[in-house]
Amino acid sequence: MAQSDSGMYDSGMIFQQQGSVEVNGCGPGHHEPGWVWSTKGKLGRPAFSVLLIREGLCDVEDAQGKVHRAMAGDLLLMRWDAPRVERAAGMGGLIAPWCSFDWLQPELQERCLRLSPQIQRRHLRDLSFAQSCFQRGIDAHFLGRKSEASLYLSALLLEFAKGQHRVQARTDDWAQKIQQVCERIQNRPEQSWSLGDLAREQACDPDHFARMFRRITGEAPGRYVIRCRMERARFLLRHTEESISTLAETLGYCDPYAFSKQFKKQVGVSPSTFRESEVPATGSESGLG
Repeated sequence: MAQSDSGMYDSGMIFQQQGSVEVNGCGPGHHEPGWVWSTKGKLGRPAFSVLLIREGLCDVEDAQGKVHRAMAGDLLLMRWDAPRVERAAGMGGLIAPWCSFDWLQPELQERCLRLSPQIQRRHLRDLSFAQSCFQRGIDAHFLGRKSEASLYLSALLLEFAKGQHRVQARTDDWAQKIQQVCERIQNRPEQSWSLGDLAREQACDPDHFARMFRRITGEAPGRYVIRCRMERARFLLRHTEESISTLAETLGYCDPYAFSKQFKKQVGVSPSTFRESEVPATGSESGLG
């Protein structure tokens, strides 16, 4: 499968129209590594879905066979009138709350289907608002409060439209270079990644490389490295019994204290507390998006 970001980052139609929405389904989206889901046999209604990547990586294959990689902080809008396949791509599984919906106005629904790309993406630096909308909307939906669930979804769509932006397509030379760097970091997050070294590989100065990296991924290189390390740390804490000291060394930290301090800053709890409280998900929900 060819991997591309062109559809993902096409700004296209941004769901900026004013109209009422109807929630058809939703869920917290906890999935184990290797999870796969497809729209095969499910095309038609609902017409759209919105998806927030909270933890992990998600590969979305569109109707043309192109694979779009979404990472923590990405908010996706997707149409249901064309086939797609979703996969948990990270070692630590995937946490991605989702909601499927329709516009209640037929003419608005038809216009969005006709003009919007199959997959749209926005990277959120602060997930708190989107997470709150998802959680409250999911709770309202399962309690049968349909109007309330639709209001939270509408707020989420407005948040997407307000800050949605175009990111360079992967066919652009710089985007290809940055994607390759990201894949290397994902595969070896424990390595000591130097901004200067990465910039020299691309024959540019560090400031320019950092600007291009941020423009294409939505975050700074150092922040991306930390996030990849935290994703690997979550996986190892869930699925191994290695000591915190061993994990710190495995992830490239000079001592357990430095690792624990950064883990608590990024995740909110210490590594030992995370390991004690984390219960691996069993089974998979049908339909992430």
